[in-house]
Order: sequence, then C-alpha cells, then structure tokens
Amino acid sequence: SDTSDINIGTSDSARTITVGHDTSAKVDINAVEVDIDVGATGFTVNSAGAIDITTSAGNTDITIDPHGSGTLQLGSADNTKVDIDALKIDIDAASTAADAVSIVSAGGVDITADGNNGSVNINAKEASNFTVNTDAAEEDLTIALTGGTDSSIHISSTGTGTDAITMSTSAGGMDITSAGVMDITSSDAMNVTSAGAMNITTSAGNSAISMTTHGTGVLTLGKTGAQTNLRGGYLDVDASGAFNITGGFDSYVQTNTATRDMIVRAHGGGDQHLQLTSAGTSADAIHINASAGGIDIDSADNITVDAADDIALTTTSEDGLITLHSAHTAGQAILIDANAAAGSILDIDSGVLDIDVQGTADITAATSIALESSGPVLMKDGGIRLGGAAGSPTNLAALTKTNSPIRIFRATGAVYEVTNNNSVAAGTGADWPFDGSSGTVVANNNDLVISNRTSFNGTAANGKIILDGSVSITDTTISNLTITENLE
Repeated sequence: SDTSDINIGTSDSARTITVGHDTSAKVDINAVEVDIDVGATGFTVNSAGAIDITTSAGNTDITIDPHGSGTLQLGSADNTKVDIDALKIDIDAASTAADAVSIVSAGGVDITADGNNGSVNINAKEASNFTVNTDAAEEDLTIALTGGTDSSIHISSTGTGTDAITMSTSAGGMDITSAGVMDITSSDAMNVTSAGAMNITTSAGNSAISMTTHGTGVLTLGKTGAQTNLRGGYLDVDASGAFNITGGFDSYVQTNTATRDMIVRAHGGGDQHLQLTSAGTSADAIHINASAGGIDIDSADNITVDAADDIALTTTSEDGLITLHSAHTAGQAILIDANAAAGSILDIDSGVLDIDVQGTADITAATSIALESSGPVLMKDGGIRLGGAAGSPTNLAALTKTNSPIRIFRATGAVYEVTNNNSVAAGTGADWPFDGSSGTVVANNNDLVISNRTSFNGTAANGKIILDGSVSITDTTISNLTITENLE
C-alpha cells in the first residue's frame, strides 16, 4: 500500500546498490526524514560539481558529528578556501590540552570585526602569548587603534606581582612617542632603569619637563659617588623650605660667560642671614679670590669682622691703597682699639706718616709719649701746647681750657692778649689767652714765644719759666732775646 515500506537491498549479502546513472539528470530524494546508516568502511559523497547541504524550513540546524574522538576535517591542503558564513560562529573545544583550539597557517591570519559591534575578545585562564617569530628585517608586530575618535588602547593587569605588566627588549631599543600628553601614574614606587645612557627630551614647542613629588616627598637626582650634570640655557631652583647642596669632594658654583654675574643672596628680608662657613683647618679655610677684578662689599648697616687669631689687610701692587673711610659727622667715626691689656701694642709702620685733622687732635697716654726721629720734629701753625692730666703726676698743670698749659710757638703776625678783645670767652678757647684780635701786642711776626701765662692783667703774668740745668746763649749781643718777666 502507499504507507508500506520500500526496501532496496535489505538482505545481508555483500553487494553494491546503485541508484541512477552517470547520465541521469538528477536523483531526488524527498522524505519527512532521511536516515543513512553506513558501516565501518565509511561514507563517501563524491561530486564532479558543487555540493550544497541546506535546510529549507523551520530554522533547522545542520549537525556534522564524528563518533567519539573522531576528527571533523573540512577541506584539504590544495583547497583554495574554506568559507564559513553565519550570523554567529561558535567554536567550542571540550579538551583541556594546551592546543585544544589550533589555527595554523602557512601564510597570514586575518581576523576582522567590521560591524557596529565589531569587537574582538581573546580570553584565557592560563599563561598566554602572542608571538611573531620573525626570520627577516621589518617583520613587525603592530597593535594599533585607527580612526580619529576618542578611543584608547588599554593594557591592564590585575596581577599582584612587581612585574604585573612587563615590556622588555632583549636586543633592540624601545621607542614610545606621544602626539599629546603622556601620563604615567603609579600608586606605589616607580623605577626607571637603564644599563646605558638615558635621555628624557621634549622635541617641539619649547616644551618643559616637570618632575614633581607629592606633598613633602623628596626628589633625588643621582647617587653617592656618581656625577650629576644639570644643563640649560637658564637654571632656576626654587624651594619654599630649606635648600641644601652638599659635596663630598671639591665643589664649584661658577659662571663661564663674560659679563654674566653670579648672585648669592638672602632676599626675603626680616631677621635673615647669609652665612659662608668653613670647618677647614688651613690658613685659607675660606678663600675669596677676584683673579682679575676687585671686591666690593656694601652694607646698609654694620660690618663686623671677628677672628680668633690674626687679621691681615694687604695689597701687593706698588700703587695699592688701603682706605678706611667713615661718613660719620659727629662723635667717634673710626675706632682702632688695641687696649685689651696694658701690654697691648698698636704698631704703625710707614715710610711716610701723614695725619690730617680738621679739628683738635688728642693723644692721651697713661704714662708717657715719646716722639723719636732721626731728623727734626716739626710742629706747625699753632705751635706746641704742653700740659698734663689733672693730679698725675702731683702738681703738674693739666691740659685743660681753664688751666693754660705751656705754649711754644712762632708768631706769624701780631699776637694780642685776650683781655683787650675776647674773641672767645675766657677759659674756653684752645689758644687762650693769646686769642685777642686787637689791643696790646704780645708778640710780632717771627717772634718765638715760650709762655707759661695763666692770664693777662696788663702788668704781670702768673707763673714762671724755670730753666733747670746749664743754659747757653751763643749770641753775645743778645739783641734778639727779650725777657718780659722773671727768668730763673
């Protein structure tokens, strides 16, 4: 009947069943289900033309499943191409072998995800590698992101080791170039190490290089025993706190360009100090040397030089001048103090000694003053005034304005007594009592005056001139000797 089975070659004898002929136009098998069972010798479908295996309804699947651990092989080495097209391609390998999925090509491998959701994801749970085993130059491995969008390449690691991400070259160099900002951030220590020279350079736009620590962190350049060079057209070091430069060997801070200055200054103001110190034990522990020019020291206030031992100011040129100058207008202007003890000596050695004083010059000694010369001792202008300190020695007249000391001078014009015309109040002038300007003439031009007067009363003078010892007057005429009072 129409529902009965049709059996072709169902007996158990070994034979070949042929359906159709080489000249047949088509063999068409239609059924609700087609079941082909083949024995151990296999199943071969051989076509001189294309083979099309298609399901035509119900979005039904096509399953090709080798038995057990059998291998599913598509194509052969001489096939032009194996083309797999689908809405989605899923390759699952149940094996746990290291090469459970293996893609081997005698040429290149091209994987392109070109749709709107065209991402490529490669995930692994074990150690993995992506390697190019080159055998010629310029066989590069490129990981690139193309397209002018705000997109990024991310290389990240959740590894906990110190080498969670490692980039290394065993024979060549490494070139990292950025068209924009390059940001390298580490939440822990960062080490950049090179077995050779290391250069950090900006190449355009007069761009700066900044190295900044967080908070109170320390920026360290170089190491002990190594040389650190800082070079630049301009070097600016700013520190809001302490600034220390320490060297274990001979050290220099210098400028090498003519007309360029070096300034070391404490510029903040207030109770601020600029200190230049040395713990050296040699005679030149601090050496300031201007090898071609001078040294100029300016101070808005005091300058103090203290030494535990000698201080020497020396010039070595034939015209070298040492000047101590004070602009003080009243009172003590320059003090030379060699009075630490009674035996302290102030020694002035000079080829010529010239002392100019606009006012009074006072030299006071606790004992005696000696003037020694191989030639004459000259006292100019106002002559000599001699006196002592009050009460020392006993009964020696003091050199004061109210006690006229001995006067020895040569008159250069008419000398008048003070009582006839007081030019200065009595007892207050250094020339008193010979400071009158008119009246009785005491001495005339070229007269030698030796006086012990304490006053003028018109007839007599207080005090005598006593010549103790032999006195010889060689001019027998004695016409030029005038004795106005007692001579003993």
